[in-house]
Order: sequence, then structure tokens, then C-alpha cells
Amino acid sequence: MSDKRYIPLSPEDAARRLKLIYRVYGIDKSESYYDNIPKQLKSYWVHSALLKCYAQEKSVEKAEALFRKLSDLGLARSPYFYNLLLDLYYKMGNFMKFDKLRNEMKENGICGDRFTYTIQLSAYAASRDIQGMDDIVSRMELDSRVDLNWSCYAIAADGYAKCGLQDKVMEMLKKLEGILKFSKKKNEGFNFLLKIYGDVRKKDELYRIWNLYKFKQKIYNKGYINMITSVLNFDDIEGAEMIFEEWEMKELSHDFRVPNLLIEFYCKNGCLEKAEALIDKGILKGGNPTFRTWYHLAGGYLKANLGSKATEALKKAISICSLESKPSKGTLSTCLGYLEGKGNVEEAEEFISLLRVEGAFSDSIHNIILGYIKDENVSD
Repeated sequence: MSDKRYIPLSPEDAARRLKLIYRVYGIDKSESYYDNIPKQLKSYWVHSALLKCYAQEKSVEKAEALFRKLSDLGLARSPYFYNLLLDLYYKMGNFMKFDKLRNEMKENGICGDRFTYTIQLSAYAASRDIQGMDDIVSRMELDSRVDLNWSCYAIAADGYAKCGLQDKVMEMLKKLEGILKFSKKKNEGFNFLLKIYGDVRKKDELYRIWNLYKFKQKIYNKGYINMITSVLNFDDIEGAEMIFEEWEMKELSHDFRVPNLLIEFYCKNGCLEKAEALIDKGILKGGNPTFRTWYHLAGGYLKANLGSKATEALKKAISICSLESKPSKGTLSTCLGYLEGKGNVEEAEEFISLLRVEGAFSDSIHNIILGYIKDENVSD
């Protein structure tokens, strides 16, 4: 990253560069850059950029220290600074500090904005504080300075759903729909409605929203994923298959996350031929099966006691999975048990070596498991 500049650097430029340094090089380099920014450029933009980096890093102590420094200098007068720290406390589950900072905000006469309200709603929902949610909803609706959008009611509805308060959920969703009519990002709102109506088991409302969605907007893959997922919450495979057929007729990009939903259902319910046919069909249309495609199929084969096919499917899954998508210990154990029972040491070694290369477990565990299988084979 060059330090050469041909035009004067503005505070906004310095802030953008600080955030870019954090994304590329991490917090230490961004702190070093911040320390070397000329004093005249250290404005709201730069301070808030570093505070946001600390929040993303989940570095509570550093975020608090910077916030206190800015407060002492009289620079933390924007709700944005408070929002960053409130959101950090919420995500770290520190609700005592959350409430203390919110009270401090009131005492200092800092008026919250829409994001302040939504962060508070999320925090109260996480702690199952129904009275707190009720209070925030009432206050944000009465606050003429706040420009409410559909996401405010989405967070409230989701919070009430977690508390099992169906009537309040429906009340929030009706208000959400009223605002969504005037929103520019209607697709996101409709996708949320599809998801939550499935979660709260309101099938009639789910299909009403789906039909409205089709009439009002062009639906992309994410919309079909949300709808099929919600329909399957009712174990309605026929309804899910109809939605899937609609998706196929739209000829959108062949995102394998869509057929994966049906593949998972088929594999869990013993419909392996349907699952295999759907995979073959997707490949013929140019789609690329994902880790989950093969993982679902491996699970289906295991349930049907088809150990050889399960192992082959799991090999395919592991060869394309990320470190965050490791197969479950139960599935690995069953496949290894199958290979052990066959007494095929070469195939077991190939399978275990693949697991090691793809990061499913360490070299030491690899050697222990392989040694165990060899020993069992020799003892037999």
C-alpha cells in the first residue's frame, strides 16, 4: 500500500484508509496508522473508524479506552460512538455494561437514532426481556426524530418470536408490511417475512406473502430458499416441490443451495433415489454440488446402511468443504467404523489422509486412528 499522495488527504480519506488497513493487515497495523495520522486530520471520521475496528475485533478494553478518551475530550457526542459500544456489549453478552452505557447516554443528553433502538431491541430479545422490548417499541414509535423502517419491526418480531409471544409477533409483522410498501429494499423485507412466518408456523400467512411477493417483485434464489425452507417446516414436501418447480422454470443461476433443501429432506426420509436424481439433474444443468449436497447424501446412505456409498459421498464432501464446514463426529465415526469392519487398510488410510489434508483433524490424531485400524486388522 503506497504512502505516496498527490492530493491532500482529508479526514474521510484517512478513515477509509484506516479501515482498509484493518481488513488487510489487522488491528496492530491500523493502530500504528492511527497513531501517525496528523492531529489536524484526527476528526470524527478517524476516531469512529478506529472504534469500529475495535468493535469488529471484539476488543472491549481497547474500545472502552478509546471511547473514554473521546468522551473526556468532548468528542463522543454522536450516537454513532455509543451505538458501536452498545452493539459490542450486546454481542459479548455484557448486559450490565449495556444498561450502564444506555443510562449514561440519557444523562449526557445524547439522543438515540434508529440504530440505537434496534440494538436495544436485539439486546432485550437476547435476554428475553419482554418489558424492555415493549418499552423500546413504544419509544421508537413515539420518537418523531427517528425514521423507522421495516427492519425495526423485523427485529422486534424476531425478539417476540423467541419469547413465544405470537400475538405480539403478528402485531409487529402487520406494521412491518405497512412500512414495506414504501421501502426500496422490498426483497429483503419479503424474505424476512417468508422466514418468520415459517418459524411461527403460520402457513396461510406464508402463502399470502409468497403470492404478494411474486406479484410485487422479481424473486431471486434467496427468496426461493426462504420459501422452500419455510414450507418444509410444515413437512409439506409436495408444496416444497411445487415451489422448486417454479424456481426451475425461472431459469435463474443454478444455485445448488436451492435443491439442497429437497435433497436434505429426501435423505432424512429415505428417498435416496429422488435425492440422487436431483443431484444428477442439477449437474446436467451446469450446477456445482456443494459440501452439503454430498454430506446430506452421505447421511442418507448411512441411515440405509449403505456404508460404501456413504464413504464415497463423504470423500466428495470433505474434498470441497471449508474448515468451518467439517462433518460431524458421528458421521466420520460411522464411516471409519465401516472401513474398519471391511478390513480394508488401504482404503481407510486413503480416507483418513484426506481428512488430515482437509483439516478435519491433526496429524497426531491421523496416526492414532490409522494405527488403531491396522492393529485391529492384524489381530483379526
